[in-house]
Amino acid sequence: MAKTTEYHKQLGEKISKIREELGLSQKKVAQTIDIPQSMLSKFETQGEKLPADKINEMLDLMGYELDVVEKKKSAEKLPFRMAALCCLPASPRGRGWSFS
Repeated sequence: MAKTTEYHKQLGEKISKIREELGLSQKKVAQTIDIPQSMLSKFETQGEKLPADKINEMLDLMGYELDVVEKKKSAEKLPFRMAALCCLPASPRGRGWSFS
């Protein structure tokens, strides 16, 4: 089983919300990107990892793209790196998504 991270859990939840708002079923999306529906379900509900190309295919299907921004150590010399994620609509007419 693939390791789950908070990042993947949030990403799965966000993509699930987008899919539902567009009226797309898990079955149809899974068939379109050629993965088992159970794999998509685990990604959306449990944050199990999916290959990056499948995530990109899924977002493209829904008219979105993935944008990952990573904050490097600041002048305060933080002992860790922080990452932010947002799913951006591929067109200006789409809905914007972001969270911190």
